[in-house]
Amino acid sequence: MKRLPFLAAIISILCLTPVQAQLPEGAKARFGLGRVFDIAYSPDGTRLAVAGEAGIGLYDVRTSVAIHLLTGTGHTGRVYSVSFSPDGSTLASGGVDATIRLWDTHTGKTRTVLTEHTGSVRSVSFSPDGRTLASASSDSTIRLWDTHTGKTKTTLKGYRGGFDCMSFSPDGSTLASGTNYIFSGELHGAVLLWDVNTGQLKAPPLYDNVVFSVSFSPDGSTLAWGGENITLWDVNTGQFKATLSENIFYVFSLSFSPDGSTLAWGGTDSTVQLWDARTEKIKTILKGYVFYVSSVSFSPDGSILASGGDNTVLLWDVHTEQLKAILEGPRNSIHSVSFSPDGSILASGSNNPHILLWDVDTGQLKATLERQASSTYSVSFSPDGSTLASGGYDTVKLWDVNTGQLKATLRPGGSKRDVHSVSFSPDGSILASGNHNTVKLWDVNTGQLKTTLRQGDYWDYVRSVSFSPDGSILASGGDDNTVKLWDVNTEQLKATIRHGSSVRSVSFSPDGSVLASGGDDNTVKLWNVNTGQFKATLKGHTSSVRSVSFSPDGSILASGSDDKTVLLWDISPVPTPYPGDFDGDLNVDFADFLVFVGVFGLSSSDANYDTRMDMNGDGIINFADFLIFTIIFGTKYS
Repeated sequence: MKRLPFLAAIISILCLTPVQAQLPEGAKARFGLGRVFDIAYSPDGTRLAVAGEAGIGLYDVRTSVAIHLLTGTGHTGRVYSVSFSPDGSTLASGGVDATIRLWDTHTGKTRTVLTEHTGSVRSVSFSPDGRTLASASSDSTIRLWDTHTGKTKTTLKGYRGGFDCMSFSPDGSTLASGTNYIFSGELHGAVLLWDVNTGQLKAPPLYDNVVFSVSFSPDGSTLAWGGENITLWDVNTGQFKATLSENIFYVFSLSFSPDGSTLAWGGTDSTVQLWDARTEKIKTILKGYVFYVSSVSFSPDGSILASGGDNTVLLWDVHTEQLKAILEGPRNSIHSVSFSPDGSILASGSNNPHILLWDVDTGQLKATLERQASSTYSVSFSPDGSTLASGGYDTVKLWDVNTGQLKATLRPGGSKRDVHSVSFSPDGSILASGNHNTVKLWDVNTGQLKTTLRQGDYWDYVRSVSFSPDGSILASGGDDNTVKLWDVNTEQLKATIRHGSSVRSVSFSPDGSVLASGGDDNTVKLWNVNTGQFKATLKGHTSSVRSVSFSPDGSILASGSDDKTVLLWDISPVPTPYPGDFDGDLNVDFADFLVFVGVFGLSSSDANYDTRMDMNGDGIINFADFLIFTIIFGTKYS
């Protein structure tokens, strides 16, 4: 296995460490916080707070262990900023919900909520003595709060545009703030220096294109700010020291280490870069997922989970929940990953016209298959491991894994020919492919088309296909908001399952009794394959779920999402919902009635449609369902 001790440890700290605390119900681990908005060292340098798409993470820098994930009971939207108190006991956070929260760093619990801003809180910062907390908002004000009373001491305002960032000087006498505003139809930025005692500006604004983050060095001699570049300004002389621009693409957050030797920054490309202030060179570039997690796949023995996104494949140890290796190929988005049946090879398909085969043990590239097409959306090994199927822009191709040679090209035909998913039957005789709004079944031995199954209307693309373990059923999910179950022997439709949004991925449990579907409604839903009935909804992602995959023993379900994270769900046993008990308190009462009223009138085409409320299963939540609800109203489950 390719070992990356230092880099892997730091990546796991900043972006990719699984966090156990306050996970969504039913989830056992989360890989990744998503896009980084802010980072802050604790005063003693032993902990790091990271504000990302999925919440706030508190990490032990020395052991790479996640201490807390501050989500679920906190901000109701994106968190933009985090700051430690000087004694490290409190973490302040500000978010899009216009609130500031003060967290106990030892317990992970909220101490205080400050609510006087009328716009998003873009930055929070403690004064060096800890007595004052500054908060900058899109409402064009900066508020200075008394941390003991929670009351506003001073309000700084009078400059165009909202305030996006700020930082106290080490002696607490100066507050630097960054603002961005529109002038003559163009975006401009400026850094303002405030006298904390008088609330007045100390010097003329320092203008730049945009300013998203500011930070004083620990000795107060340097002020750094980030935007399109990073600018270093000499506080003592009032002169510009340097501009850092290499490998920088919009910096939203920067922070000096407590000893001033390192400047860390993160931005829109979801990398964290560490810059050595003494050598003035980049020390390390730490990479996370930028746009999405497109594909997840368990190794046959269940010990490794592969996740693909952007131009990187990550291999995770499922038991320790730590990063094992980073497989990095050409800079193209990864669409699909798949293990060979013996677990020795991992195939990855991307926007690049090549399919890459990786040696799982060494992490080295084993072979490159020359696809010669614009994209590979899906890859799948045959059960005996001798053949790899790939689906792309206009064809399905079958490859000899041992020689890397092309064995056959299957052409679906039609005006819209994108192949988004391919899957072998368990006996390897049939290959299913999702083409436009149809599913095609191919005879693998002859390369001939056996039949075409219609998923939906013209624009209802098929996004995923999967065979049941015994090969008798084929599931297909697509943009018609449904999962269809097909009888492979008769080639007839067995059942239509209404997920309620576009379905990106489907996967059968190893025993074939449960089907998981991941969709654009940010959820994973579990279905009883025999009855087609809904079993459970797994909520925790904040964006579309692109991939779902069961572990070989069926106890874990992995899901990858546009929110740049992977969640591991403990689904053994799968929770069984009780009719009418929509809030899960084992009582059918007025609280459940309010939930029902909130979705009344929705149909299966609506994003918030939930099959539990569609009590008669006709695809719409209406008066007929309400009558059923009234019959069981008052029921107590035990």
